[in-house]
Amino acid sequence: MYYYIFEPIKNRLDRSFQERLKRAINTLGIAGETVVPTPARTIDELVEIVLTKGYSTIVGAGSDLFANKLITALLAVKQEEDQRVVFGYIPFDPPKSSVAKIIKVTNIQDACETLRYRKIEIKPVGLIYPKKYFISPINLISNKPVKISLALPTAEAISEATEIT
Repeated sequence: MYYYIFEPIKNRLDRSFQERLKRAINTLGIAGETVVPTPARTIDELVEIVLTKGYSTIVGAGSDLFANKLITALLAVKQEEDQRVVFGYIPFDPPKSSVAKIIKVTNIQDACETLRYRKIEIKPVGLIYPKKYFISPINLISNKPVKISLALPTAEAISEATEIT
């Protein structure tokens, strides 16, 4: 069963997106428990609840920034070795979403079909700061050159830059 975590509604477009998404997942028979973070129940708390309840699939829905917040919350929680969790995501605006390009979806229906057939791919995530993860591209801009270091499994680089994507 799926556990959906929707980004809080900020405007009329968000409401429309969530209504279309709920119709699509119900039509395809992939419904599950749906929640929205609030000041009383943060993303971190919702992720802990998901894992405590034993859900095997968490599906986020919203903006690229929200995807990064969910991934950070999921990876920050210590999971048991035998507990594997699949993270799915339905981008709010697939044509403009970097996450949509990464997960190869072009619209809500496409994303829901991927969930329905449980197509699983392993995608890398980045670590920008201790316990801060991201999946979407990030832009760092500084007026003055900043010293940076990049560590990969097979290489390391140290340089200065004013703009990094």
